[in-house]
Formats: sequence, structure tokens, C-alpha cells
Amino acid sequence: MTKRLFPAIEHTTVAEAIDKVPFLNLQWLFLDVADLQQRADAMKPNVPRGQTFKDWNAKRDAGLKKQLNLAPQRDRFHKLDRYSDYVYGLRRADFNIEALIDLYRRFKEYVKEDVLRDPDDAPTTTIIPLLLAPTLRWRSAAPAQGKALMNALEDVLDKVSSELRVRFSPDLLAFQNAIFFTYFVVSEIANVGLNPAAGSYYVKIFRSVSPAKWTATRTDVRVQYSALVLTFAIRFYKLDEAFDAKLGFSYNVLAELRSVFHDAAHSELEAKFTPSQWVFRWFVDKLDAEVFSSGNRLELAGLAALSPVEHNLAVELTRRFAAYRVPISIEAISGFLLQFGTTQRIRAALRLLSHIKFYPLWELSQSIERTLEAQLALTQEKQLVIATFGEHTGSAAIMNYLVSHSTLSSRLKFEPNLPAALKATPADGSIYIVDDCLLSGTQGLNTLGDLMGTRVRKSHHTVHAPSLSAGDRRRLENRQLRFCYGVSMDVGLTRFLGEEYASTGLDKQRAKVLFGVIEPSSSKIFEPLGPVGWANEAERDDMKSFCEDVGYKILKRRATEKTWTDERRKESALGFSDMQRLLVFPYNVPKTTLTLLWERCSEDFKWRPLFPGFD
Repeated sequence: MTKRLFPAIEHTTVAEAIDKVPFLNLQWLFLDVADLQQRADAMKPNVPRGQTFKDWNAKRDAGLKKQLNLAPQRDRFHKLDRYSDYVYGLRRADFNIEALIDLYRRFKEYVKEDVLRDPDDAPTTTIIPLLLAPTLRWRSAAPAQGKALMNALEDVLDKVSSELRVRFSPDLLAFQNAIFFTYFVVSEIANVGLNPAAGSYYVKIFRSVSPAKWTATRTDVRVQYSALVLTFAIRFYKLDEAFDAKLGFSYNVLAELRSVFHDAAHSELEAKFTPSQWVFRWFVDKLDAEVFSSGNRLELAGLAALSPVEHNLAVELTRRFAAYRVPISIEAISGFLLQFGTTQRIRAALRLLSHIKFYPLWELSQSIERTLEAQLALTQEKQLVIATFGEHTGSAAIMNYLVSHSTLSSRLKFEPNLPAALKATPADGSIYIVDDCLLSGTQGLNTLGDLMGTRVRKSHHTVHAPSLSAGDRRRLENRQLRFCYGVSMDVGLTRFLGEEYASTGLDKQRAKVLFGVIEPSSSKIFEPLGPVGWANEAERDDMKSFCEDVGYKILKRRATEKTWTDERRKESALGFSDMQRLLVFPYNVPKTTLTLLWERCSEDFKWRPLFPGFD
């Protein structure tokens, strides 16, 4: 254990602090389980012998109606609270473990039907006693079906964590905190261990939230989250033992733990919570010393000449890129960097990686949603017709899926293909095509050419779409086409709505490209005033020469298959059409991005890209 920050603090002192400091005590943050257990033990049965829930609930409704002289209102919890009361009040002779399992099943349905449909109205600690009170009352029977109870909670934790990573809501995080606390308690009652995957998904929520949203979240909710993550970590790691990767705890997850602890150690907490901040700093220091420092990281041993700041940057890049289709671990980043050969070039490569625009799914989805929302306001149409454009797989399918699950879904009509969209729209009506990006514009123009039967293809060319019938081609000529992208390049816009568009057989006056952000073609990696802040001209020119050489070599297979000229191969060495982009999406990389980032080679010259492409 490092002595760098707290030489006098032993793990036993930290353990005592976790037990005594209110901020780190989960029962203080949520509810007193011991008190709830005493009340459960003192509970006298109030459900008549042999009465089913249906009969018991009907009599309760009748009693409310008589007492209040009105029909009972739709209850907030879809009868979950009533069923909890029923199980809690059963007589021992009438209790069956299936009743407890059914309570957890009803809880899953409640979360699916109510909470996830309206996350901003999610209950917080009020939900905990509905599950824990009956579980504590019948705790002697709980271990018999402990796995079933835990599996139900893990399903809920997984669904809510997924929702939070896509669409963050402070109220939903408070609800998830309450469920994670309940999960800890049920684990003890049922004598079943925690699933590290459930906790890992919960930890990853922090990465998906923008710093502004996290800072704006209520302090008490952030306090709960940090304390729960701490409790989760020490269930799997003893304080006097070293952190290391293991099942459920990849280096990416350990990097997430560090980020959460670092945030808690520097948050604006009230003075009475100050002792907890040094506890979190202790854990940050422990992770740095045992996982992320150059002296203890075998994977970074080849990068020993780099500074601690540069090592931390490599860890931060791991966090940023972890959502890529192929997991980006610290090992992958260090292995990629070592291919650059010299310390100077490795430093330059780190600088380059830090300027990559990695667009997460939620950000792409949000960009397109806002574009479509603006169109709904502009056109005043009740629904927009969305059609798949060309291939039914790839980025277009992902974007359509995301938008179909957005808050706009009820105002969008999705058609499976272009012919179906033509039937669903009148002459001069609008059809919307959704995708992630329009860069060079080549694929979009080729797809339109395939649809209209106007594209001249060679044998090695990819067919992007089957030709439309003559009737559908005429109908398409009479439609307004709206192409919606998250990111568009200026050169792609110019090409797409220029003469090349007209050559497909369609009227460019009937087409419009809508986009979230513009990517200027002049902003190239190795050009003056480009996106990367190089240390000096020599560093930039050396990296350009290296990347050109590697890019040319690793394109050998592709150039042969596509029968490229040598000039075409050279032109693609820094990204197709010499675009020199740094764009990466979670599921793939545009071919205009720097070639050595995505192209692999296993022939005479070997190269392992950081973001292997899929094409």
C-alpha cells in the first residue's frame, strides 16, 4: 500500500471510519434495517385465515369506498403496496414462499410499467419497505428461494442501469440507489452473494452522465451513490489486500471505481461529512498505487518513460472508449501505443487519441431526436414517416432503433423499407431517412443510384440497395426526401445536394439534409489549425510520415480486393479521400477516420488497430 498521501492511516482505521461516519453508513442514508426487523418480528397477523389476496384486496377497496364515500383511486404502485401489506400480514400457517416470490415478480412489473415509462416520477426510499418488510418478516424461509429473489432484483437493476446510461434522470438514480440498497440487504437475508455484474453496470452510470448533469444532481443522491459503490467494492476486495482485475472487475471497472471515489473525495459536502472524504481519497490512492501506477502495471511497463499525468491520461482514455463494440482496455491502449516505437511518438499518439471525437449512442440519439422534433414543430405534421435507406443493418438500423425508443416514438411512423414508405405517403409528401453521419457523401449517393437503377457498378463494388420497381421509382421522384444525420461534413453536403445527386435520377430541389453538427473538411489532423494541438511542427510532421507509411502498408489487402490504383491507396493512407478525421462511433469507425485507428493487418507487416472496423 502506498505511503504517498496518508502514511499514518492503516486499513483498520479506514474500516472503523466506514462503520462510524454517517455518510458511509447505508442504514443512515436509507433506513434502519434493525428497527424494521424488530417491527416485523412484533407484527401481528391481520389477514383472515385462508383469505386470498383477491378477496382481501376487494374487501379493502370496499372499506375505503364506504369510509371515504368515493371509488378508490388508481394506486401509484399497481397494487404492489397492497400485495406487500398482504404478504406482511399473513398468518404463518397461510404463508408460502411463492407469495414472497410473487411480490418480487410484481415489483419487476411495476418498474417496467410505471417507473421506466415515467422516470422523473420514480419513488425513492418509499419503495424499500414494500420489499424489505415482508422479506424480513419471513426471513427464515427466504434462503430457500434466495436466488429467485436476487435474480428479480438483478433484472431490475440491469434495466434501470441501462436506462440511466441512455437517459439520465436524478429521480431515477435516487430510485436505483434505493433498489441497490435493498439488494444488499436481501443478499444478507437470503444468504446469497452479490453478482459483480449488477454492481459493475451500476458503477458505469457515472461515466455516462455529463459533468454538468452530475453536478446539478442533488447532493444527497450523489452521496448515496458514492457510499453504495464503496460498499459494493469492499464486498469483493478486503481493505488490506490489493486491488486487481478479476471476474466482474475489469481494469475498465476499476477505472470507473476510481472516478466515482475521486468525485466523492472532492464534492461539496457539508463539514460534518469531511471524514468520509479522506476515506475516498485513501481508496483513490490505493487504486493508483496498486492498479494504475507505472510501477505496478505490467501492461504499461513498456511506457515507463511516460509521466504520471500521461499514464492517467491513458486510463482516462480507457474510460472514454470503453463503450466501443470491442472492449477498449488499458492493455489494448498500451499495446496500441507501443506500436509507435519511440517515446516521443508514443507521446504524440496519446495526444492524437485525446482529440478523438467518440460519440456515445445517447448523444447521437439525442441529436437526431432534436432534429426530428424541430421538423415536427416546423411542418405541424402529426407523424413523420421514417424509412430505412438501403441496407437494413449497420448504423442506420441502430439509429432507427434508438429513435424508435425515444420520447418522440408516438409521433414517428416507421416503415420497413422505401416501397412501404412510398405507400404510406401522398404525392409530394415527406419521407425521413435517419443515419449517424454524412461524410464524403459517396455511400448515400451510391445507395440512391442503386435504388434508381442509375449507378454504374463494377464487379467489386458493394450493392447498397436493390433497385426499385419502375412504379416506385416514379413515386420516389414525387416525394420530398429528408436525410437526418447526427454529424455532417461540409464536403459531403456539397456533393450530396449538387450535380451528383441529380445524376441519380432524383430532383435535388426535393431533397434536404438535416444534421446536428457540422464537421469542416478543412480541419484535418495534420494540417495547420487542425483538431490536434501538436507540441511542435517536428512532432506533427514525424507523426504524419509514420501514419502515412503504416496506413499505406495495412491497406494492401483492401487495395488488392478493390483493385485500387497505387494513387488511390496512397490517398487513403490517412483516411479515405485523405479526409484525416478522428471520428469514432461505439459500433464502428467511418473510413474517413485515420486509417491506422481502424484497419488491421496480419501479413508481413502486422498492425493492431485500437478500434477494429467492421465492414
